[in-house]
Order: sequence, then C-alpha cells, then structure tokens
Amino acid sequence: MEDCGEIIWISTGTFVMTFIAIAIIAFVLYHGHNLRMKKISDELQATQFKKELYNALIQTQENEKLRIARNLHDEIKPMLFVINNKLRVYEYNYNNNKNKVPDYADTIALVSKTREMIENTTHDLVPSFLANDGLFSTLGFYVKQVSNSSLKIDFKNFLPAESEHYFSHPQRLQLYRVVLELLHNIIKHDNPNTITVSVNTEKGNVVFLFAYNGKGTDDKTINELKEKTQGLGLKSLHGRIELLKGEIHYFSKVDTSGVRLTVPI
Repeated sequence: MEDCGEIIWISTGTFVMTFIAIAIIAFVLYHGHNLRMKKISDELQATQFKKELYNALIQTQENEKLRIARNLHDEIKPMLFVINNKLRVYEYNYNNNKNKVPDYADTIALVSKTREMIENTTHDLVPSFLANDGLFSTLGFYVKQVSNSSLKIDFKNFLPAESEHYFSHPQRLQLYRVVLELLHNIIKHDNPNTITVSVNTEKGNVVFLFAYNGKGTDDKTINELKEKTQGLGLKSLHGRIELLKGEIHYFSKVDTSGVRLTVPI
C-alpha cells in the first residue's frame, strides 16, 4: 500500500510539474506571438505613415509642376507669340522695302515682361538668392521682406561662417522650403504680432527656434491634423523634414508659443 501511495504521489507530482511546464511554454509562446504581432503592427503603421508622407510629397511636387506649366502656357507662351508676330512684321517690312519705322519700344517692353515672368517661374524652382548668397543669408533676407508694421519678425543667426557648407544643395533647398512653410503656417494660423527666428548649433545639429506671441499649438494637435485629409500640407512639410532626418516639435505656453526644428549636420 505504501508503494502504491508513493507511486500515486510521484505520478501526481509529475503531472503537476508537466502541467506547470506546459503552462510556462504556452505563456512564453503566447507572449512571443503577441510581441511579434505588435512588431508587425508597428512596422505596418510605420510603412503606412511613410507611404502617406511619400504620397503627400509627390502630390505637392505635381501641384508645383502644374502651376509652373500653367504659368508657361497661360502667361509666357502668349507673350512669345506676340513677340514672334511683331518680329515677322519687321521682317516683312524690311524685305519689301517698307519705310515704316518698327515699334521697337513696344517689343522691347514685351521681351522685358517675358523675361520677368521666366525669372519668377525659375525662382520658384530654385531661388537665385539661395544659389548665390547661401541658405541662411537668404532666409534672413526673406524674413526682412515679410516683416512689416503689424508683424515684426527678427532673424538671429548664431552660426559660424562655415555653416553654409553644412548641407548639400538639395538639402539647402528642402530646408529653405521647410522654414518658409513654417513661417507661413505661423502667420496664417496663429496671428502673431512678433516672431523671432533663431538658428544655432547643438550637439551636431542645426536648430531653428520659432518663438512668437500667437495662440500656438502642440504636437498632439498637429498629429491629429495630419491624420485628416485636409492635412496634406502638413504631411508634405513633415515629409520634407523626414527626408532631412530632422525632428520638429510644437509647444504652446502662457507667455509664448513656438516651434523647434532640429536637423542633423
């Protein structure tokens, strides 16, 4: 009887240990499965977010192409047509020994106007100041032009002279458009009276700080806006920042609001 009881005790213990082992293995497998599913879910969300950013950038580029095409077709092409006709009249008069004096002044004015239109169109593609004067000088000049009696904007550049070589030309162009878009958004949506844009270096990064006295916003609100269809402009803006491998943060306090843009050198 004692041997029988001992066998039952051993069998019961073995069963309990086996059950515990199976439970542990099941828990580990279940937990591992959940971790893998969470990782897959996070990767899918990240992929979807990148896809949305990419699509927003593509849409913005297509809109810019359409606008430039309209400028060429609706403004510059007709001007060239008129100039061409006037020159043909001059040619005809010359070949037929007409003594009528050509209206050179009118044609020269048309040529000047066409040149101005072409310059405006190409400036939208690659601003001439950006190529000639550098990124930070161009931004300072732009800020000065935007500032007026009802909106005071200061640009404070604390970067060394060699800072113009921190970024490649494509990066400078992207950063130029990002800063202008941020200024535009602040002025349009936050109604400030004063804006201070300062730029400095910090731990291998160039940091832009936009401080102003408008109503401001925060990261949570911006992220919610990006999820909406009307947030295409924000997605494009943040897509440019992601291409620069930068980070952006929005904050709103009692005494001041601001945006902090960090871009690695």
